[in-house]
Amino acid sequence: MEQESKKSILTGQQPAFLLLMTFLAFFFLLGLGAFLGGQVSHLLGVDVNEVMSSGGNRPLVIGERQALRWYNLVAHLCGFTVTALLIGLLVSGRQQIGAFFHLTTWPTRNLLAWSVVALVVGLPVIGLSSWINQLLPLPEWMTQMEDNQNWLVAEVLRMDSGSEFLLAFMVAAVAPALGEELLFRGVLQPFFQQLVRNPHWGIWLTAIVFSAIHMQFVGFIPRMLLGAFLGYLFWWSGSLWLPIILHLFFNGFQIVGTYLAPDQFKMAGEESSTMPNLFIGSLALIGLLLVLRRMAQSATPPTIA
Repeated sequence: MEQESKKSILTGQQPAFLLLMTFLAFFFLLGLGAFLGGQVSHLLGVDVNEVMSSGGNRPLVIGERQALRWYNLVAHLCGFTVTALLIGLLVSGRQQIGAFFHLTTWPTRNLLAWSVVALVVGLPVIGLSSWINQLLPLPEWMTQMEDNQNWLVAEVLRMDSGSEFLLAFMVAAVAPALGEELLFRGVLQPFFQQLVRNPHWGIWLTAIVFSAIHMQFVGFIPRMLLGAFLGYLFWWSGSLWLPIILHLFFNGFQIVGTYLAPDQFKMAGEESSTMPNLFIGSLALIGLLLVLRRMAQSATPPTIA
């Protein structure tokens, strides 16, 4: 017991200090991950810094796209997953880390199914928020950064083979679902809630940080809304598996659709936010959120042995 308490050196610290340590660890490990990812790309014969600085002036060949994916995967795992696990270990200790992250319980099948339905129903609302976001004026440097980010994302999601699809799915679906939920909902949200002593403010502060850290300004509002949705599901259910699965579904659905039918998938996304869809989707989403809240609070999730 004494040995375990020595390992948990951040146990009992104030939430402001825990937040500071988390952000310091995140930026340090993200930088380390970028360095390691660059080394991996060099082993593949690609200078990923040169690729990213090209700014969309040319399409990337498959070797460059794969190197870019490996770079992003290594950087993401270090910045998000390793940071979250490190803070979890320092706060709770190795034996209690599962309970710290609320990974010892599994959401009920009904709660999981209705959460997926709510996410799908809310897509037109997310589309509307994206349209509103695009109307906001941005300074030129933000626009240039956004254009470069969009080009990089498009190249990561340009998949001409099964091997490209598998790596893109790992980079853009599996790694974000696990690492970002561990860090944002598993670590930052409880710390913010303790700091402000208000669960709602804690959820929304986490959602704002969640969106801002992606550095894609045109998608700030929809990503913030998605973060708040995942945050409330975590708070209501008490299981981090629920936002992890929903995040994986949301990202994975887009990647699979882009791979199987890129033109049709893009067209369907553009046509999904008509006014009737928005009105019906908004009403249905509100009702589903109320149902989910009651369902999550009344259900007893099964414990993972």
